[in-house]
Amino acid sequence: MPTIATTTIFPSARYITTDGLGDLQEAAPVPAVASTLTFDGLTFTAATAGAAGDGITITLNELQGGVTGVEVSVIGTDISINTENAATTYTQGDVETAYNLVTAATDLASITVASAGTSLTATQATTNLAGGADEIAGDLEGNATYLCINQDELHDLLDSEQSDGRKFVWSVVHAAAEVFEDLAEQPDNLTLTKSSLVSVDSGTALRQVYTLTAKYDIGNLDLKDETA
Repeated sequence: MPTIATTTIFPSARYITTDGLGDLQEAAPVPAVASTLTFDGLTFTAATAGAAGDGITITLNELQGGVTGVEVSVIGTDISINTENAATTYTQGDVETAYNLVTAATDLASITVASAGTSLTATQATTNLAGGADEIAGDLEGNATYLCINQDELHDLLDSEQSDGRKFVWSVVHAAAEVFEDLAEQPDNLTLTKSSLVSVDSGTALRQVYTLTAKYDIGNLDLKDETA
């Protein structure tokens, strides 16, 4: 049996619920947060915001053979800062300069220093960046205007029927028809009526016909304004 989803008719359709005080309870959007790590005046920030940044590690090793000055190497998401001599003989600026020469490192995380001329004070054991968080999308679209109608004002639309596009359309049309028929005079350019109920399907169902008549301005299909 054919059916149609409410979002097929109105793709932006959302059902939002208020608490006892009338506050909206839709999920509030939260932007993604980049993982960071700070030690000894060096701050590393994941290049891409999100929880995955917590998987990046930083290590600062001293007295490494085969190293000249300060060198940076990367294996996967593990970044190693290696110094030729004792770490305390190098400055934060030395590390920053060496780090920014390695694209594999800067692709993972950026570096900032508190004071380029200040000497390091110690090595750093392998440590993960932390504090990264993925974006939480809101229930509503950004930069959009929504029309909010109390569901109780629609005709016989239950919570369990919110995704049923047939029931949504019928509940809107029926509610509108009842209001239109109670008007002392319907608008000239938009009328809406409903017929009496008729038994169909061998008495197993009732049928009602809704008649909506719209008048348009010449040149477009927009509803014609009412005259004063």
